[in-house]
Amino acid sequence: MALRAFRRFGKSSGLPLLFLQHFTGTLDNWDPAVTDPLAADREVILFDNAGIGRPSGDVPPTIARMAEHALAFLDGLGIGRCDIVG
Repeated sequence: MALRAFRRFGKSSGLPLLFLQHFTGTLDNWDPAVTDPLAADREVILFDNAGIGRPSGDVPPTIARMAEHALAFLDGLGIGRCDIVG
């Protein structure tokens, strides 16, 4: 599995909220005006998929492969359920 870049912050109660990025965007494209208020009530995780931004590996060629990478990432963090934005 490729090296991942992510930022994890906020209150660690309830379901975490995973932010996925689009096309060539990175976790740094998420506006703190959006993420910070959400982090007041729950854990927020900003995530760069393989080959986008800092992570190594090849960019997943399909939405299904992007989802597989995101699930593997969550599994690595020990997260079985979360809400998703993106």
